[in-house]
Order: sequence, then C-alpha cells, then structure tokens
Amino acid sequence: ILQEPGSQLLTDRVNVEIALTAQNLGASRERAFKRADRVAERLGIRQLEQNPATLSAGRQQVVLLAAALTSDPTVLVADEALAHVDGPSRIELLTLLREEVGNGLSLVWVTQSLEELTRADRSLELTRAGLLPWRESRSQSRRAAGAGALVPAIGRVAVTPKKQKYSRIGG
Repeated sequence: ILQEPGSQLLTDRVNVEIALTAQNLGASRERAFKRADRVAERLGIRQLEQNPATLSAGRQQVVLLAAALTSDPTVLVADEALAHVDGPSRIELLTLLREEVGNGLSLVWVTQSLEELTRADRSLELTRAGLLPWRESRSQSRRAAGAGALVPAIGRVAVTPKKQKYSRIGG
C-alpha cells in the first residue's frame, strides 16, 4: 500500500477492488468476495458498488488496506498508507492493524506521523548511518541543532517484531 492511492486502483467497483488481490493469489471468486465483504464491513466500507476513483483519497487508502487484508497476508508493507485518512478513522484503523499484528501479521509501516510511530512495538530511524533505534528526544535535538550534521535523519521507521519476523512502521 502506497501513499498515493489513485495510482493503485485497478477496477471500477469497490467490492471488486477489495476482492481482486485475494483472487490474484488463488482464492476462488466466491471465497474472495466473502472475505472482501467481511473485511469491508470491519473497516466500515459501505460504498461497495461505487467506483473507487470517485472516493476521497482517504477512503481509497482504506479500500486498498481492505484489499491487502482480504488476501490474509503474513507480511504487509505500507508506505504512508493512512496519509489521507482523517484523525478518528486513522485511530480506528491503527487499532484494527494492532489486532492483526496480535493475530500474527507482520507489519512494515512507513510513516512520518508521530502518532502512528509511537503505536509501534519497536521503532527505527533511517539515517545516513543506517537504521538506528528511534528516540524522540534524539530526533528533536538533532532537528534543533540544524538537522543534525553527524547523523541527519532521513525518515523514521517503526518496526513491530512478530515471531522473529519484522514489521516496519515509519517514513
């Protein structure tokens, strides 16, 4: 899932879009649509017959998240996947994703949102020196010192380990 959802939409109906990934991975049409309906309901997607291109960018991101979850992944990689989602919906989706991680999903989540970053089990900061454990105080002091001459931050990455696998949340 990437931060610009419009470029990732492939169909002209939300329910087809959500079921497509599962079908492409071998699920029967019937099974894919049942899973898509279940995930769409869980994510609060009600515009199943609508063209996803007519939805707001935030709702498109939710549709793409639903499509990814419908395929029952073991690892999900997302880059700014909630960048266009409003605050209350973002909190609900992060809570749902936390449940999925509890059920065995490994989540790699790239974000620049401190709110999203602090929800991770483990966070890393991408710097010119490589990945370092993220600490808000260090990042803030580097920014205050003029973007940190020694190890300037490129972005933040949060990593959620699950059964020796790593999930990344950061950007």
